[in-house]
Amino acid sequence: MTEEQDLQADDKSPDTDKSKKKTGLMSRLLHFVKHNWIAAFIFVLVLIHAGLFAAWKLNSGGPPPPTEHTLGEFSFEGAPLPGNPVSHAEFRLHISLLDGARYRGVQLLAQRRHKLQQEIEELLRQAHGADFEDPTLAELKRQIQAIVNRTLGEHVVNEVIITDLNLERVAAASPLETPDAAQATPWREANSG
Repeated sequence: MTEEQDLQADDKSPDTDKSKKKTGLMSRLLHFVKHNWIAAFIFVLVLIHAGLFAAWKLNSGGPPPPTEHTLGEFSFEGAPLPGNPVSHAEFRLHISLLDGARYRGVQLLAQRRHKLQQEIEELLRQAHGADFEDPTLAELKRQIQAIVNRTLGEHVVNEVIITDLNLERVAAASPLETPDAAQATPWREANSG
């Protein structure tokens, strides 16, 4: 036999077939491990994303902040003049936030609470007793709503709510105490003639 035939015979020997099988087995094993690692890696990524999503939902999916917020107790002191029927008023002031602005409104209220209180107190120092004559206090509420929205820098207020309103009215002078009442007669005289 020639050397080439010897080499070919050696290649066909049982030892060579075993090495090919080992190489084939190793490659299949490595191939299997590689695919499982990729699957395991993808599975771990999916678990991480699911965990982060669940944590986000639990933190943000809680009950939304309340719609109504108390701004505090306020009072009004008016001059006891005949044109001012109310000389003193005390009340609790609340606001109702728009549904779409709840989270932002709560955040802004926390940031600007003291500035807001100052602005409302300034409004009440400029108010008149007649502002409290309207049973619904519509004009006063409108002004407060405008101040709150302006102070917060965004339109977040849906409604202004006033509770626990206590009014002290100026005592009305009796008709006999006025200077014109002393000269006028309380009855109508018939014309004689």
